[in-house]
Amino acid sequence: MSSVLFIDDVATELRVSRRTIEKLRRHDAFPIPEMPSLDKRPRWSSDAVEAFKAEQREHGNTVTRRRPNRTTKTLGLVAR
Repeated sequence: MSSVLFIDDVATELRVSRRTIEKLRRHDAFPIPEMPSLDKRPRWSSDAVEAFKAEQREHGNTVTRRRPNRTTKTLGLVAR
């Protein structure tokens, strides 16, 4: 059964800052779909976050940010 993760939880799981997630969401570039919101707080399924991490590992991408300004590349968001 999937649990609900809020933005700080997702940031911890992906090892990026809350601000990074907020910035990606603002630009509609965050790769993990949000769950319907009951209030104004964004939320994600833990299963969706784990699936994203597994997909990144499968493709040899790292989920962590290594250097500043590399977030979109690290999260697999580089324009192709």
